[in-house]
Amino acid sequence: MSVSFTSKEQAVMNQLLSAETSLTASEIVAQNKSLNSNTVQSVVRSLLKRGYIEVAQIVYSGKVLCRSYRPTEKAKNAAFEDLSARFRFLRKNMPAPKIFAGLIDGEEDQQAVIEELEAMLAQKRELLTREGK
Repeated sequence: MSVSFTSKEQAVMNQLLSAETSLTASEIVAQNKSLNSNTVQSVVRSLLKRGYIEVAQIVYSGKVLCRSYRPTEKAKNAAFEDLSARFRFLRKNMPAPKIFAGLIDGEEDQQAVIEELEAMLAQKRELLTREGK
């Protein structure tokens, strides 16, 4: 199932998915100058209603209380589905090892990522062996 976001919804989702902590609407605007406050407020309402984000906490922004938002599991699943679809598209013209190598190159702790991938591959190899594939 492919999720369809408007360009503004996608921009807000990208901000929230890449943030290490929840963000207020004003923090989203501050981090993405192509968005304005009214647009973000409207997009946030839409994403809340559709279940892609949730209120993480109530925080002070200056002297005013406001909501901070984070992506839900539904949003993370949608992002993964999108990544999987893009991978399948790229895979038609590019070998998987080259794609993975490019992704690893962008990681801060490449050694840790490689070790994590090796562990996952060993588990998958064992599962396939047990299934006789």
